[in-house]
Amino acid sequence: MKALFFRFVIFVFLCSVSTNAYGYSDKFETRINLWPFFVYTKSKSSTQLRVLGPFVLYKKTPKFKKLSLRPIYTSITYPNKKQAFFLSPLGKYEVSPFRRFFGIVPIIFFHERFDPFGGKSESYNNILLIFWGHTSSGSSYGGLFPIYGVFKEKFATKQITFFLWPIYTKVEYPNYNATSILWPLIRIIHSSNPNYSGFKFFPFYEKIQLGSVRKEFFLWPFYIREYTKGKEENAFDKIIIFPFYAKERSRFCEKQIFLWPFFKFIKKKEPYSEEIDAPWPIFVRIKGEEINSIRFWPIYTYTRTPYSKDYCILWPFICYNRDYIKEKHSFFIKKDFRFLILSKFTKIYANNYVKKQIKLWPFIYWEERSNFNGTSEKHWYFPYIIPIRNRGVEENYLPFLKLIEFQKKGDKSNLSILWGFITKETIGKRSVFEVAFLFRRVKDPEHNTNYFEILDGLLGFGKIDNHKVCKVLFINFCK
Repeated sequence: MKALFFRFVIFVFLCSVSTNAYGYSDKFETRINLWPFFVYTKSKSSTQLRVLGPFVLYKKTPKFKKLSLRPIYTSITYPNKKQAFFLSPLGKYEVSPFRRFFGIVPIIFFHERFDPFGGKSESYNNILLIFWGHTSSGSSYGGLFPIYGVFKEKFATKQITFFLWPIYTKVEYPNYNATSILWPLIRIIHSSNPNYSGFKFFPFYEKIQLGSVRKEFFLWPFYIREYTKGKEENAFDKIIIFPFYAKERSRFCEKQIFLWPFFKFIKKKEPYSEEIDAPWPIFVRIKGEEINSIRFWPIYTYTRTPYSKDYCILWPFICYNRDYIKEKHSFFIKKDFRFLILSKFTKIYANNYVKKQIKLWPFIYWEERSNFNGTSEKHWYFPYIIPIRNRGVEENYLPFLKLIEFQKKGDKSNLSILWGFITKETIGKRSVFEVAFLFRRVKDPEHNTNYFEILDGLLGFGKIDNHKVCKVLFINFCK
């Protein structure tokens, strides 16, 4: 309906003024510029309408269709997916072959997943404290939190039942059930299997057995013990006498802690390494087969492994990170240089592309990607006010903050200054330069076009598609 409405507006406007007289038209495209009220561009492959600068945008290309009513709403439709962002970052809507989602945090949440192989879907929905859904096996559940409710196949459990939470909660796991009364104070483990049993009265006492794992504490957190009984390869033993001493032993590592968290001694076995924290976080030293690290926090930190290299000077103001992954038929290298907390330089080398990114907050965002097939992309804008990455925020708010923006993909580029007051668009050798409705210059050597006009056609002189044009008061006297 929204797209139909905008088509109607365009139709009425074009019927009210002849594009042969008002605006610009050639074999390639039609343009009308009444910035900031109305800017319209249509070519064989795309249509774009902008109303009131960044507030309203309608754009249609062979790959997607976008409608923005900023700062409230933006929808993007692809051939097999539709997304909408509203009240960003709180609201989102998405439909695809794999899922259907609608949410307004923290009020409404509807989510349904579809099995790509044709199986049954599963869903979870809630409106405030009311929730309901169904599992992939078709079993339904729901409730009103905290009065009464049932969750099924959620949070790594078979079923969770609660009544006047936290007064009563029952959790069903694959091998045992756990009942909580006045959670987290009392917890009872019960099962037909004698290897699963136990009782907890927090924070005074706990003794629980879960298979080969034993857990116990007395006056938590002052005495905590957790250990396993069984095969030596799965052995695990941890004891904490808080805050004076802690010891942990498994087939992977041995750890001792004195005056937690300040003094630690850790030995890892696979691969072998030794770590000393004395005291944490100021001094940390790690040395082993595949790691070499030293930290004098916050002045200097250095860590090196076969796959990465990190260092920081005056953390968190200057930090460098390098990740390296190489396999038989692929490789990936990522370099990050972060400075002044919110600013950073990133460079990525991968199998088929190289990507560079500069974030100099609050001044500029710059990104460039070069593909090994010869194509390239570039995007930058000024100023760079919002450092977080959120699609809804970028679609609904960021356009108001971009005083200057440049985009390039292949042989197409677009420069916009002051929300479209000044624009320059190029496609191959063709270029269009506009200053709102005040001035337009079009050059296209391939179609023998070299033309300029003022006040969107009030006066215009030159050639369009190898035809002379002399416009006075929007009328072409060279026909």
